[in-house]
Parts: sequence; structure tokens; C-alpha cells
Amino acid sequence: TIIVYAADHGDFAGDHGLIMKNIGIYESIHRIPFLVAWPGGPRNEVREGIVESVDLFPTLCELARVPSPNTVDGRSILPELMGEGEGKDRAICEWDFVSPQRFVNAIRTRRHRLVYYSHELGGELYDHDMDPDEMHNLYDDPAYASVRLALFEQLYDEVNRYQRKSDFDTDREIEEAGAFSPTHLVHKRCGKWSEMIRLYGVE
Repeated sequence: TIIVYAADHGDFAGDHGLIMKNIGIYESIHRIPFLVAWPGGPRNEVREGIVESVDLFPTLCELARVPSPNTVDGRSILPELMGEGEGKDRAICEWDFVSPQRFVNAIRTRRHRLVYYSHELGGELYDHDMDPDEMHNLYDDPAYASVRLALFEQLYDEVNRYQRKSDFDTDREIEEAGAFSPTHLVHKRCGKWSEMIRLYGVE
């Protein structure tokens, strides 16, 4: 049995005076719990390298000795789990808002985080060597202009590599289409599973 403990986002838990996921792409939100255990795997060890959620599926495929499809965006991080890999150079995060803001993109390298909103709204830049709590925004600091440009180039390369399969609008369409499905009703506590079986014949 392979056991994975993870999350879709982190929690501020008081960081920046905020709780829950709230708004913004900070370390509190971008960094998530990630524990993996399997028979014969390492125990009680911590890895510092950067990995991403998209790496989970190909990693599970390798652990289960199942070929990973060519269409997945991530890669197996089994070397990192075994203490033999260095992790990735960067991780990408995006947040889909409703109009007019739309998309916010962020890149986290081993030293920096760049968050980009738009040309008009600017962004955020943090140096984790000097500011691990991300309290001092260096986005407009002339001393970090070259760092900001280099991070922009990396972010642009990554964003251009993938095609978004869904966004806020398509998510809403899917949710509305299944609003009265038995699973959705039970999940939203609008009905009991025994009632769904009686009404819809669900097994």
C-alpha cells in the first residue's frame, strides 16, 4: 500500500495576519503538506528540494510499476523521495479569478518568489535568503531588476509550455451541470446517501 498525505493548497494559519487560504500566492499557500510512505521506502526523512503536485501521478505510476502516460505534465520524483535527486529548479502556481482580474501567475525558485498580476497592477518579489517570511516586496526595487527579469523569463517559458484545460468559467459550467447529481447533493449535505439510493437507484 502506498500512502500519500497532501493538500490542494496551504493555509495562512496567521501568517500575514490572515487565516485559511484567503488571497495571494505566498509560501503559506503555495507550499503544501506532502508525505509519502510505501513498503521499503525511507522513514522519518525530510527532503528540501522543490517538487510539484503534478509530479504525484507519475510518481505513483512508477511506484506501482505502471507506465505513466506521455500526456502528464509532471515527472516522477522517486529519486527525490529516495534522497538521490536534487528536486526542480522552480515551481509554478496560478490562480484563476473572476473578471476582470482573471489569472495570477507565480514562480518559486530555491531563492526567490515572483508573483505577477498584470502590467497595471504589478506584482510581488521576495528574496527567501533575506526574507523567508515574505514580508518585504522587492518588485519595484531597482537592485532586483535583473532578478525580476530572469524570473519573468522562466515564468513565461513555463506558462507557454502548457495548455489550460479548465478555468473559472468552465469549472462553474461543470458544477452547474452536476448540481443535482446524487454525489454532489450528498457532498453539499443536501441529502443522505440512503435517500439517493431510493430516489435514483444509485448503488
